Amino acid sequence: MSLALRQDVFFCRANNQIALLDLRADRYFSLPAVAIATFEKLARGDDLEDIEIRSLSPLIKANLLVPGDQHKVVQQEIVLPTHSLLDHSLPTSSIGKIVLAMVSQVKTTAILKMGTVCSAIHQIQAHKQEVLKSTPSGTEDIVIRAAADFLATRVFISTQDRCLPRSIALMHYLLGKSLPASLVVGVQMTPFIGHAWVQYGDMILNDRVDEVLPYTPIMVV
Repeated sequence: MSLALRQDVFFCRANNQIALLDLRADRYFSLPAVAIATFEKLARGDDLEDIEIRSLSPLIKANLLVPGDQHKVVQQEIVLPTHSLLDHSLPTSSIGKIVLAMVSQVKTTAILKMGTVCSAIHQIQAHKQEVLKSTPSGTEDIVIRAAADFLATRVFISTQDRCLPRSIALMHYLLGKSLPASLVVGVQMTPFIGHAWVQYGDMILNDRVDEVLPYTPIMVV
């Protein structure tokens, strides 16, 4: 029996554990220890015995693992960040650009209140695909200037416990300028904490390197 992760389900290996994210349910959970070895075998593409498949039955019953190989069990990866925009002197942003960046955040907050995180992520995926099909205008200097507009809004909008909404808003702002950055969601297992940030190549745009390195990426958009 061939098994694959259902669309919108992601996983990562962290601290000798397996963490899963069900984006549709907006829920994280860790795999029971008894199922880790079998899940690792599945991720390697090895055939599973019937008794091994039974150890994954909770995931199958929850429709997290489905028959087929359309969405294989593959851990997402991102370039390891080496520096952060916050560690550099930022260019000055005009009031007009700061206002546009604030509007992006207000719109994102409204979208998340009316819809779901899953639908917001799907919008980013579709928008990024359109940008990548065209000729992206991304150079590091242009990305830095655009991200600086966004970071300047911290004076007016609190960043406390808003890593995901702010990262989604920053992605929309950058993609609106044809700048294909990446939204990264990571997890830390002990204690369990989720975190989100935006990255362009090996540069973090809205956080510091030492803040994100403890997190293992589980989803990259």
